[in-house]
Amino acid sequence: MHFVSSRPCITTNLNKNGRIINLRFHFVILLSFLITINLLAQFREWKNYTDMKNVRKVFVFGDTIVAGTEGGIFIFYPNEKRFQKILKTEGLFDVDVKSMTVTANKNIIIGFGNGVIDILSYSPKDYNVKHIFDIQNSPEPDKTINFLKAYGDTLFIGTNFGLLTYRISRQEFIDTYRRIFPDVERIKVFDAQILNDTIYIATSEGIGKGYQFSQILVSPAGWKTIRVSGGIRSIGILNNKIYAGNINGLFLLDGDNVTKVSSIPVNLIYNAGDSILISTGREIFSYRNDQLQMITRLASGDVNDISIWSDKIVAGISSSGVGIFENGEWKFYYPDGPNGNQFSNMAIDANGNLWVASSKFLGKGLYRFQPEVSGSEGRWKNFTKEQFSRMSNDCYRVRIGKNYVWVGTWGGGLIKIDKNDSLKFFSKNEGIMGVTEDTNFVVITDIAEQGDLVWILNYKPRNANIIYLMRNDSLIYSFVNAYNPSYYLNTQLEIDEKGKKWIVSEHGYIFVFDDNGTIFDKSDDKWIAISRADGLNGNPTVIKFDNRGDLWVGTTYGLNIIVDLDEPLKAGSIRSVFALRDFYINDIAIDGANNKWVATKNGVWVLSPDGTNVIAQYDASNSPILSDDVKSIAFDLNSGVVYFGTDKGLTSLKTEFGKPAENFTTMKIYPNPFHPEKDLNVVIDGLVANSTIKIFTISGDLVKTIITPGGKTGIWDGKNEKGQYVPTGIYIIIAYNEDGTQVGIGKIAILRD
Repeated sequence: MHFVSSRPCITTNLNKNGRIINLRFHFVILLSFLITINLLAQFREWKNYTDMKNVRKVFVFGDTIVAGTEGGIFIFYPNEKRFQKILKTEGLFDVDVKSMTVTANKNIIIGFGNGVIDILSYSPKDYNVKHIFDIQNSPEPDKTINFLKAYGDTLFIGTNFGLLTYRISRQEFIDTYRRIFPDVERIKVFDAQILNDTIYIATSEGIGKGYQFSQILVSPAGWKTIRVSGGIRSIGILNNKIYAGNINGLFLLDGDNVTKVSSIPVNLIYNAGDSILISTGREIFSYRNDQLQMITRLASGDVNDISIWSDKIVAGISSSGVGIFENGEWKFYYPDGPNGNQFSNMAIDANGNLWVASSKFLGKGLYRFQPEVSGSEGRWKNFTKEQFSRMSNDCYRVRIGKNYVWVGTWGGGLIKIDKNDSLKFFSKNEGIMGVTEDTNFVVITDIAEQGDLVWILNYKPRNANIIYLMRNDSLIYSFVNAYNPSYYLNTQLEIDEKGKKWIVSEHGYIFVFDDNGTIFDKSDDKWIAISRADGLNGNPTVIKFDNRGDLWVGTTYGLNIIVDLDEPLKAGSIRSVFALRDFYINDIAIDGANNKWVATKNGVWVLSPDGTNVIAQYDASNSPILSDDVKSIAFDLNSGVVYFGTDKGLTSLKTEFGKPAENFTTMKIYPNPFHPEKDLNVVIDGLVANSTIKIFTISGDLVKTIITPGGKTGIWDGKNEKGQYVPTGIYIIIAYNEDGTQVGIGKIAILRD
């Protein structure tokens, strides 16, 4: 059987900086916003950030180690201790590598869980990636790729529905072998080896073998099958004999029979010349001359794959990257990155550092990203329970205060972090009540500063105190939900300009708590509740105040705007945003031009300030975002960089929507000089709100007029009004505000090849 793809192979070419040359972005737009869309498309600068410690596949050629991980591919040069990352921004279709192989001409072939295969040709300077969609587009219900192996020009592909062969040079599938065992319609194939023109495959039913060039392998008649209880996970070759392994042991294939050699559980077998190396999980054994010997045992993590470099064992480890075993010791290598790929909540401090709470379940702690340190792509620092014994890795919320970073955890209470990265913990022992089932399990879902007071939102407390008030690290007051004390499943807290507290509840409400400026006098407190009955599209999930003071409400079925914060229940106060009707909203961020960046389960939508128009839309299919289900968004108003958090990692996008400058005194123009043949755009940074830019020749002739989107940055592509690149020379750039009372002037050199 041949697969016929409904879309052809797609090739993505990239330069040495990882800039995508022909990746297409399909924007949902209105014609009135066409200029903004073009600016977004031209200005894009995408980056991916992932945890690469879970190495699933590892290959060695020469002095190069290639690692396939759940966060993409990295190439490790052990003699230089240098890493090279390959992610979606470098052209990969995905980053969650399930299988991988390297061909004789050093092409890297990658398989993903959705059936897509990438063929990557690379050099130190550029990449070329071919995406193969045939398996993904097939009618098979389970498209998982279990293994890839290249023998000459033939690629063997093991899947959960059979074995496939692919001609690499012609970029076409040859055959699909499903019914290897006659009574099994679709068989799972986990490994393959070829010995003396016979192909041996490890399957969920046992071992299958057949003549490699037989025309009848497409039917069960072409295969000789040997059933093995528990199936076979891996196959190896030693002294022209076939060895196979599963959870029950290591077996020798003798003709059509199998003989158990050892009872050790076998995860994989690696051919190592005069021996085979066997991974049982944490242990690696050597089998030679009918003798089994344990070589090493990991303290943590599992061995996912094995290779050899300079007579040393190289292993892909589930939690420690690439391990190199030398002189009886392991050394582990992986690129700098976050401690995990979960990015459920994010915040940016005054220095532009990104703080990340990983996840409330199976979390990986807290991460901090410091962008572009000393010319590098940035630096990560991770805070985990392994470093701080009182810390919970299940971090739910991170907030930036005046002097501290606050972290709410799912079960470990509250964390305060000072400028020296010292941590202080507040939980049951400090007076915060835990959940009804276990009062030692303290869940803090949000934190907000108000002057010298810290408001702490407590989830599901046994004593019903949903809010604690803290000053100078001491709890001084607490509040129940006076609207209904049993409504204590609350997840977000925001404070408006008048001091009212807006609380998102899992009970389907937004609660508004007004203490009337008398915090310690509860007699004049007011509580109201806003729900679907009052005009919300669905149950609230997230709230965000925009630059005008309106409250944007994300719900399970779209967006609302509350425009009257004093009387939110008044008729007309709650408005619906039609553009995202029926979308599940995960998060909202506001940029410097008051545009709304909305994270949904279907990607990210950028809305105009009033929400009436869609400026852009990004998802995993039209951008380097790593998943359609975007959990969190954070916008750096100073740099104009927006971050998209998913459960597969982080993506950033450089935009022109940073907070506008107060005046033009800080206006910068770069790169200067500008080379149209190699530079993407001229960037004019430091603009005031809603600037217009005019480009003139040195003799005063108008070259181009640019209407900016309203933020701190504008761009020029080096072309005139006719769309032609301007000649080499000096050009004057003049920027001015809406009424012409503020003007900025600069100049730039254009150098044509």
